[in-house]
Amino acid sequence: MTLGDCQTEAVAPHRVAVVFAMTATLLFAAPAWSEVRAHLDRNKVFVGDPVTLVIESSGASSGEPDLSPLNKDFRVLGTGTSTQFSIVNGRSSNRTTWTVQLGPLQVGKLQIPPIRVGSEQTGALELEVTDTPEQVSAQQSEHLFLEAELGSGGRVYVQQQLPYTLRFYHDETLLNGDLRSPQIQDAVIRQLGDERRYTVTRNNRRYQVVERRYSILPEKSGRLRIPPASFTGQISAGKSTSVPPSRRDRLMQQFFRNSPFTTGGKSVRVFSKPIELDVLPTPAGFGSAWIPAEDLQLHDSWTNDPPEFRAGVPVSRTLSLRATGLAGTQIPTLELEQPRLTRIYPESPVNETRTDRDKLYGLSRQTFTYIPGEAGELTIPAVEVPWWNTRSDEQAVARLPEWVIRVQPGLAAAGPAPDATQRQQVQGVAPRKGPVDAPIRMPAAGGPTTFVMTHWPWLLLAVLVLPAIVWGVRRWHTRGTAAGQNAAPVKTAAPAPHRPEVGDLLPRLQQACERNDAKLAAQTLLELATTRWPDDPPRSLGHLANRLEIGQEQVLALDRALYAADRTDWDGAALWTATQASWGKPGASRKPHTPVLAPLYPHSG
Repeated sequence: MTLGDCQTEAVAPHRVAVVFAMTATLLFAAPAWSEVRAHLDRNKVFVGDPVTLVIESSGASSGEPDLSPLNKDFRVLGTGTSTQFSIVNGRSSNRTTWTVQLGPLQVGKLQIPPIRVGSEQTGALELEVTDTPEQVSAQQSEHLFLEAELGSGGRVYVQQQLPYTLRFYHDETLLNGDLRSPQIQDAVIRQLGDERRYTVTRNNRRYQVVERRYSILPEKSGRLRIPPASFTGQISAGKSTSVPPSRRDRLMQQFFRNSPFTTGGKSVRVFSKPIELDVLPTPAGFGSAWIPAEDLQLHDSWTNDPPEFRAGVPVSRTLSLRATGLAGTQIPTLELEQPRLTRIYPESPVNETRTDRDKLYGLSRQTFTYIPGEAGELTIPAVEVPWWNTRSDEQAVARLPEWVIRVQPGLAAAGPAPDATQRQQVQGVAPRKGPVDAPIRMPAAGGPTTFVMTHWPWLLLAVLVLPAIVWGVRRWHTRGTAAGQNAAPVKTAAPAPHRPEVGDLLPRLQQACERNDAKLAAQTLLELATTRWPDDPPRSLGHLANRLEIGQEQVLALDRALYAADRTDWDGAALWTATQASWGKPGASRKPHTPVLAPLYPHSG
């Protein structure tokens, strides 16, 4: 082997590595450059016709196109993406294509601004949109058209409901499409219920109708413009005829309408007529919360079942407002006037909106808790809710009358001592019959002074001897107790009255909770509390809740249910769960005895 051969063998591995690296670079390395460009499928269209914007990215560009600059003059109707990767002659290429279908919003020369894709951007494009020729419009309206109708015929105020009806008519040539409601500035539009579908005949042609109803709520006064609604779709390119298609033709159209073999149709777009109106502001002098409605009803939960009031005991009251032609969120929160020496605690209102497909119905329920501070006569002021009647175009007032209620003493308050007749009646003894003015017989004459003067020797003896007798009795009792310590105890005390045990009361409370019997549950719960606090039992559910650490809310809910208009709404499951947690640990839930009103009233002084 010569030196030249040795050099050849030594260089060969290096050359192989170089060739391999160059080959791998040619086969797998992606180009470092990138390019983004865009074009339109057409540069001139009629109003209502869609146009397709195509964006292509070649090379290493990454990211999605930013289509937000198009929102000024176009509506994006749909998008699609495709990616292609190839290697040709050892060179790789990567191309991504985005197709964006656009609907021009106005007539004229529209600019499509540069679209950014990652770090690159396309060039600007121009599209000319012209009015549709009368001949083309007539051909389209022969197959499909839109009608818009505003239901309000009188004066319109801000936040007042405006009924808006949209009807789309089409014949059997329709292949597909998209019906869009108008986009209104300074107003809220809301569809009422589901759309309706039916068939009508116009100009000897049969049309299918898609009807949608909306509610429009203006948010500000002034000139309000309701832009046209639009439909964009495709119809079959074949010639139409005024003769209704036969059953066989309709079946063939339905088969080919969504068939993959369909080669497309003619693109169409139709609009409804715009509507303009003036929206009036809130009338001058209307100082309350603005409620424009066709009708407003105010209901009080006390109407059918007025509660009993006791000092220191909370009482619940639910007021309901039902408005016709208004959403539930438009009903304001009620603010009640506070009665004398009575606290009011309002809860957050619960609002909901319903519809019968023609109108909105707003409902607001709000609960208030009254806690009277003392017994006596309590006057609860009337409730008035001013509103604006949009039917008669005048102010109205929904009103609830005032209540004059006699507040009873609290359950823990002691009443006046009963007389002898009342005691006899309570004990089951009939009162003694006789003349009311019968004379009362007094003891014989004598008096205290005569008695002392007559019996003073015996009184003196009693004073001297009585202390000795008491001392002897105590000493004898002490000796007898010491001598009898080892003797068997003798039971001489009278048996204590039977008190219900916890094991007897818990099953009864569980049964009351399962049957949602609020009255039985309250009675059993107070008896159960007596077993825990026998020396100082709570006299009311409010006092009991103040002593508990577990189940306070459930006990207060039971107390409110006893005075609610509809007692069937109380659910005892939560109370039973809390009772198990509280009474399952004797002594664990006890709190110092404090009045139930302490946390509700501010400290004085």
